[in-house]
Amino acid sequence: MDNILTKLLQKVAENHNQMEVMINEFNATNDGIMLTVEESEKLVKQLETSE
Repeated sequence: MDNILTKLLQKVAENHNQMEVMINEFNATNDGIMLTVEESEKLVKQLETSE
């Protein structure tokens, strides 16, 4: 019985770690997208002022 519980807890811990990695990757991607939007807005403003 203890062996089954140990294996189950290990699986739960593994899944939790995988979720954390996925969330961190998503946040990194999200930040990248936000930066790109900000950069593109800056470029638009630069173009408008140069016309």
